[in-house]
Amino acid sequence: MVYTMLHIAPEEASQTERELNKAGTRTFAFDVGSVTWMMIASLSSDFDYVLFICGFMYSLFLDFVFGGLELEPDSLCTPYVS
Repeated sequence: MVYTMLHIAPEEASQTERELNKAGTRTFAFDVGSVTWMMIASLSSDFDYVLFICGFMYSLFLDFVFGGLELEPDSLCTPYVS
């Protein structure tokens, strides 16, 4: 893969990108804005999935660090007696 960076005027960017993408199947052009937009669109469509995976990893991490989730049934069900 050969990577070439072009510095062009912003108003010429879309036209240059279209022309380079038409050059052949082994050539493609992109700009930082389009890559960022594609990443945002990808994350937006799968946001619930990404959120679930992050929450699951966070829970596993806390479980590992603190040694598990400890709930004592007796202390939860016993009424307070003074």
